[in-house]
Amino acid sequence: MRRLSAFLLILLMFAAVTQAAPPDNAEVPPAPEQLTVDSAQGLPETPALPERPGPVKLVEITIDDEGIRGIDEFGNEVILEGASEFERDADRDIGGCTESVTEIGDYFVSEDEEVNANLTVVGNVYIDGVVYCDIIASKTVVLSETAEVYGNIWAQSIDQHPNSRFYGTYRGSIPLPDLTPTGLPGLGAWIITSLFLILFGMLFVVIFQKPVARVRYTIETGMFKSLLVGFLIFLAILPVFILLVITIIGIPVAVIVYPLALAGAIVLGQIGMSYYLGGLAGRVFSPLKFDSIFMRTIVGICFGMFPWYLSGFFESVGITGLSIFFFVIGIIFAAFITLTGLGTIWFTRFGTRPLNIDIDEKHDMRAGSEAAATSG
Repeated sequence: MRRLSAFLLILLMFAAVTQAAPPDNAEVPPAPEQLTVDSAQGLPETPALPERPGPVKLVEITIDDEGIRGIDEFGNEVILEGASEFERDADRDIGGCTESVTEIGDYFVSEDEEVNANLTVVGNVYIDGVVYCDIIASKTVVLSETAEVYGNIWAQSIDQHPNSRFYGTYRGSIPLPDLTPTGLPGLGAWIITSLFLILFGMLFVVIFQKPVARVRYTIETGMFKSLLVGFLIFLAILPVFILLVITIIGIPVAVIVYPLALAGAIVLGQIGMSYYLGGLAGRVFSPLKFDSIFMRTIVGICFGMFPWYLSGFFESVGITGLSIFFFVIGIIFAAFITLTGLGTIWFTRFGTRPLNIDIDEKHDMRAGSEAAATSG
């Protein structure tokens, strides 16, 4: 029995060994070749990759004991230089940069130029020469065939020619707030908007001089009260619209009359508020003496647009932080003007009260007081 058991055990061991070991003539599939870049030949053509002329765009670069490797935009690993080639010149001052250069706009390093300073650029960096220090760019760093970079790079992306030499590390996006333009309107756009508002405002003043004067007077005598009421009206806009829609009779009113009345109230209130702001500016800058309703309205419109002028200016020069700040201030200021004017429309019954208001600034307060006394 023991002999039978030992014989079966030997058979099992023999079967396991013959199953694990492949026959001598079996073909072993070759290991997949690693995509490499030869410094003299450039990037070899690979059937799996689509044709893309020009330099390879790398989205990630790492450096270790094996050399410099990168990942291109198609997800393939690219070996830029082997470990034997990865050396730094001992005579160069690497990592000890104390000077810095800051540039707003694209920055160029020519082929015969050497930069021994840290670069901080709000824009793209195009390198044909040598940079010994770190590079921080808000957009893309482009390394040409003759480029040499010995510092680290922070940027949204790096566009590197296969024959360029990059001995630092690509660290990805910059460790700073994004300073690139945000797409906000520039100064020219706000000036054009102001001209349109001025033309429209002048037409409105010509047709509705008395209502505009009444709105201005009511703002001057109770601005914060008008602001509070305007805010309450703003909160009631949507509920009133819903109440009109759910009633069959109110649907035409909600679709046609209500939006037109609301738009008219907002425009009349804003023009009246501009008239008031223009008069206020005239009193602050007394030598200017804005006497007419037209001049005061124009100055008031420009005064209300002033934060957006600053936002457009800083957007045009690429200082996005200040551009966003003044853009938000402009929104707050516009909301203040709109809500105050909207509340004033409520108190003046669409510019029909008080009745006896003169357009001339010298008589506005006196005529308004008399009208208030008679109506009381």
